[in-house]
Formats: sequence, structure tokens, C-alpha cells
Amino acid sequence: MNNSEITKSVQVALAGLWGLAIGAYLIIAVINMVLGNIPLMGWAACLILNGSFSVGLAIFSLNLIRGKKVFFNQIFDGLSHFGVSMVAYLHVFFYTFLWTLLFLVPGIIAFLSYSMTFYIIADNPRISEKEARTRSIEMMQGKKWKLFCLYCRFIGWFFLSIVTLGLGFLFLAPYVGISVAKFYDDIK
Repeated sequence: MNNSEITKSVQVALAGLWGLAIGAYLIIAVINMVLGNIPLMGWAACLILNGSFSVGLAIFSLNLIRGKKVFFNQIFDGLSHFGVSMVAYLHVFFYTFLWTLLFLVPGIIAFLSYSMTFYIIADNPRISEKEARTRSIEMMQGKKWKLFCLYCRFIGWFFLSIVTLGLGFLFLAPYVGISVAKFYDDIK
């Protein structure tokens, strides 16, 4: 599928489910915001839990675009993959950060290379974090530009969300997240 077809299919999948998708992505954002504001240990809690939340959102998003039943509590299903998802998140965060220190472009390339890691974990619960990262890198060979262009499709929506004092992000976050899930499902 091309990126236009991906975003159109996501719009169709979201029909009648926008409230559920917004709620799912919003609750994760609120949890991260609350944890991030806890003095001293809040940032550590975010680093520890964000892997599980990423897998949970991947499970939710994949179920939605695959036409399966979606439930709000699926965003917490990533907690059942806590160890793998936490280590994967820490590695992806660390490696992306290191590449970004070299320059912005290598950081973006690293981000795109590792971007399918949590979808792979969502689809393969028994996979190791190293294998998930390796599969993501292999899967994204020759497809990083396409994913980058998919993200670029949302730049206008990003600025519109800022103009609306952040309210637009309620719609943008699930739209982007579920579009990336559709991208993963398409290239898988």
C-alpha cells in the first residue's frame, strides 16, 4: 500500500471508534505526565513502564486495524510482556539517543530502524528483545524513507494541533499510532 492508502484505511478502521482510540492514547499520555512529574523517580518510572505501554498501544492498534475487537484495557496488555518490553524500550531509547548525539539524521535513521520493535513484540509474545530489534532493522531495510514520508504526512496536522492549544493532539496521536500499525501490518 502507498501512504495515502494507509491513512485512508486507518480512517475507515477508526470510523465509530475514535472515542475509544482517543481514550486509549490519552490515558497513556496522562499516566506518563503524572509519572514524569513525580520528583526524582518519575523519569525512571517512565523509562521502566514506557516499553509495556508501547507494546500495549501496539496490541490495541493492531487489533483495531485488523478488524478485531478492541477494548480499552488492551493498552495494559503490554504489562504481560514487561521484561522484554522494558529492555527493548531502554535499548531503543539508548541507541537512538547515541545516534542522535552524532547528528540528527543518524538519530532519525535509528528511530526508523527500531520503529517496528514493539509491533513485533505484540505479534510474537515469546520473542526476545534482541530478536525483536533485529527483525525491526531487517524489516525496515529499504522502507525507512516510506515510513519517514508517512510521518511527514502529519506535519500539517501537528501544527494545527498546536494552534488548537493541544486539543488536536487528542486526534493526532491515535491517528499517527494506528497509521504506523497499519504500515507495520502492510510490510509484515
